[in-house]
Amino acid sequence: MNKLFLFCFLAIFSTALCINNGVAVTPPMAFNTWNHFGCNIDEDLAISTMNKMISLGLSDVGYKYFNLDDCWMAKERTTNGDLTSDPTRFSKGIKYLADYAHTKGLKFGAYECMGTKTCQGYPGSFNHYSQDAQTFADWGLDYIKMDWCYTKQNNLDPRVVYPIFRDALNKTGREIVFSICEWGVDSPYLWGKQTGNSWRTSGDISCKWDRMQYCIEQVIGRSKYAGEGGWNDPDMLEIGNGCLTYNEETSHFALWAIAAAPLLIGCDLNSIPESSLEILKNTEIIAVNQDIGSVPGDCIYKKDEKQIWTRKLSDGSVAVVMWNTNIESQDLEVTWEQIGLSCQTATKVRDLVEHTTYNNVDNGWKEISLDSHSVKMFRVYC
Repeated sequence: MNKLFLFCFLAIFSTALCINNGVAVTPPMAFNTWNHFGCNIDEDLAISTMNKMISLGLSDVGYKYFNLDDCWMAKERTTNGDLTSDPTRFSKGIKYLADYAHTKGLKFGAYECMGTKTCQGYPGSFNHYSQDAQTFADWGLDYIKMDWCYTKQNNLDPRVVYPIFRDALNKTGREIVFSICEWGVDSPYLWGKQTGNSWRTSGDISCKWDRMQYCIEQVIGRSKYAGEGGWNDPDMLEIGNGCLTYNEETSHFALWAIAAAPLLIGCDLNSIPESSLEILKNTEIIAVNQDIGSVPGDCIYKKDEKQIWTRKLSDGSVAVVMWNTNIESQDLEVTWEQIGLSCQTATKVRDLVEHTTYNNVDNGWKEISLDSHSVKMFRVYC
């Protein structure tokens, strides 16, 4: 079938068959095991991390999902073709962990892959989409991340097979967040919102400043494709992993927040620095990320290693991130007209990082000095 025809057909057909699962009204907030732990995961880690999400106050500010990434499965399916957990590392099974999460007021998610194997060589879902979707529902899962490894040998088209898995999830009747992870290869922002609750816009993030900058810049110009129930996903957070400075971690969080990206913690909560925890629990920045009914933020200025991002919020205020991507300090400025406000004088400007308020600010901010790799994040009210 001609690929252009297929894409147009799917775009029309998906209006009738869409994700429509009632979840991810705002970007999901979660913990994910991959960034810090990789395959070194087990039952004890899952339990202790869920407990930490509660004791550190992360669940109180919105982080409700605990998500196991790759490597939780046994190396082979059962004789009936069912997925099962690793018998040593997850001896009590995934349903046990999901039930534990639910007793704690949390939600539970897991990882699979659309191909024949997961990225780490465990059983993939190819030829088992309906079976696996039902298994996940029976286990009480609330979130599924579906990766894209081992798909080439069967010439899989993500625009075809992801909707198949979407429909399988819908058929179970359980409300499950569906996270599409095909690395932004086939422009998922064009079809993702009809198919899943989030879609990766790039390859994997890593614990490096340059890679973080690359990942967030892949959502520039794509805010119009996201919104309630479906979100651009520049990948998980590296905050707390020791690879970024305080300024860089603050920039990381502010940019993911204003872009309305999923906020997926990826560090060891048993050893997270207090400064990193403070960033992740910044409720004023989280409120920008979780604003209901507004279009995700986008970059409106990008020049000379300076960027300005804005998001018009549902109460009429505008969130602004001024970002210095240079290794040296720089001055930035912005006018209220530039960020879409009609007033000459802002009645209130709230600094969301420093938690300070400025009243009656005329015509914008002039010559704000920003340190290397740092941001200023404001919420401006006319």
